[in-house]
Amino acid sequence: MALLIGGPSHASAVSGLDIRIVRLYQADEHKTRVKAFVEVPFATFVATSDARLSLQAVARVTDSAGVLLNEDKWAMRPHAPGALDDLYTVEILDFAVFTGSYQLTVTVLDSVSGRTLSGTAAFEGFAGNPEASDLVLAPMMRPIPVDTATKPGEWRYGDGTLVTAAATVRLTADTNRTKLYYLVEAYSDKADSGSMTVSVIDSTGHPVVQTRPKPMVVAAGGGVMKGKTDLAGLPGGPYLLAVDLSLGGRSTRRTAPFRMGVLEDAALRDVATRQTDEGYFGAMRERELDLSEAPLIYIAKSSELSLYKGLSPAAKAKFMTEFWQRRDPSPQTPVNEARESFYRAIQAANKRFGEEGRDVEQGWRTDRGRIFLKQGDPLDTKRRVAKGSQPALWLWNYNSKGRWYIFADYSNNNVYRLVASNDLQEPGQPNWYESFDRDALVELGQYFGVDFFTKYQISR
Repeated sequence: MALLIGGPSHASAVSGLDIRIVRLYQADEHKTRVKAFVEVPFATFVATSDARLSLQAVARVTDSAGVLLNEDKWAMRPHAPGALDDLYTVEILDFAVFTGSYQLTVTVLDSVSGRTLSGTAAFEGFAGNPEASDLVLAPMMRPIPVDTATKPGEWRYGDGTLVTAAATVRLTADTNRTKLYYLVEAYSDKADSGSMTVSVIDSTGHPVVQTRPKPMVVAAGGGVMKGKTDLAGLPGGPYLLAVDLSLGGRSTRRTAPFRMGVLEDAALRDVATRQTDEGYFGAMRERELDLSEAPLIYIAKSSELSLYKGLSPAAKAKFMTEFWQRRDPSPQTPVNEARESFYRAIQAANKRFGEEGRDVEQGWRTDRGRIFLKQGDPLDTKRRVAKGSQPALWLWNYNSKGRWYIFADYSNNNVYRLVASNDLQEPGQPNWYESFDRDALVELGQYFGVDFFTKYQISR
């Protein structure tokens, strides 16, 4: 799909949808060409592996005054429900803007359940002639003849390259998806020469991989720098790829995030092949079995997991098989819907709730991920921005279940901790309300239909 309107930053806060903004420059028209990659997690909407989805999406571009510049709508449907490739899709938006500040908002609606996911990305059109475009990362780039058709999720760069779109590139060593492709445009008014260095930077800001400077030459108007790097052996976690350009005595750095797989795809890839529980776990290595067993703490009975750690690999596979066979809602079929649904939810939690601060945390281990796995998606949510010393809040309301949860971001780095709930198994933090003034507690009470002053015996 494409948007086109007349008129340096990347995606800002995102709620539910992962959005990546990449900006290229059109010098002849003095415009910024925007590529927006929107990752839509089908697994968030689907409750069972055979559910059919019919999603409606709306994308809106507004300027700094909130004026709507363009709106586009389209429908989405997985090609083959239950297939791994259809756990999510990446929608590609393409439009141009002049210098200024803008916002892209995308909302996806499940017309059957009424559930929605949305995401917002703030960005700016280049002011003047930039020295380089934003950095494009992709899990695949391939040269093609001019007349080759693009596949779903690909976009054509120039006349000779097809790029696989990704909001966040995820590499996975155990499936040999270890190659990271990159592309950046360098701009120059005249023919010039220089060098390019590529680095991989870990979550502490230290380079763990760095290439030697590679000579580059650009013609008048600029040139394209692209390549790939094999990151086999890189430990799991979040990283930045940094490309440093030195051209005509000017130095420019462009970065973009990617992830090296932490939870291997072994617990997910058999969703497509629909193996039996015995075949599913029997094909796993011991580490993969351990990774598949760890999230069971949320659904297992208190005594079920006590013996697992002392077992041999073969006994662990048998343990996991029997664990899920006891929960198979239709044992007469080869497909265990409960197992499939659970590991699809684990993947969705990792995509949506992973925390990438100093202490990297997989999404399923976070407070939000835990509640998501136990309760599913809330029917209603609300964000409350930080105000003075009061932290930002994320409110989840499960109206039909009568459950509510309050998550607070005390560190202001998108790491939300559960501070309060009426779920007796989730006590939250004592005296959490002391961080908020009277108006905030009134606002929260009105949203949840709870008198917090009476509940916590707070003086009005």
